[in-house]
Amino acid sequence: QRGFQNTGARFRRLIQYDHDFMIATMPTTPKGTAMVTPGRGVKINYISYWWDAMEDPKIQRQRVAVRFDPFDLGTAYAFIGGQWVQSHSDHYQVFQGRSQKELLVASRELRAQNRDRSPQYQVSASKLAQAFQSVNVQESLLVQRLRARESQAVRQQTSLVSPSEGQATEPA
Repeated sequence: QRGFQNTGARFRRLIQYDHDFMIATMPTTPKGTAMVTPGRGVKINYISYWWDAMEDPKIQRQRVAVRFDPFDLGTAYAFIGGQWVQSHSDHYQVFQGRSQKELLVASRELRAQNRDRSPQYQVSASKLAQAFQSVNVQESLLVQRLRARESQAVRQQTSLVSPSEGQATEPA
């Protein structure tokens, strides 16, 4: 605010916080591109994403610019035909709303669990989806435990208030 007052507003330099800006600021792969594999789409961080425009033979086996939403692994963007197209994962229902950090934790956990079985263990989208689904059960239980602890804390606070006086009493 003070900057606008001191130097004035520069509306010609104002950047719109819109959909295009969001895509432009999303992270990409280390190369910035991904290969369009026939029938599979583009692969970003172990996960394949598909859009109908990828069926075009001119696009297949070509490298296209890609971006992914770090807070929603179910969605990615590919630059096809001069525009960004939204594509979804094969396991969209599982990856939707999951973050990149969750992906890193899950892939690290998968590798650790299978280190003894095979030193060359390959993480895949289906293995990550299974890991997220098994974590969902544990997560639900943890959420329930947190709710129980919160309600227990409220009950303890309520028991410290004397109903006749309406004031807090000293705990024994």
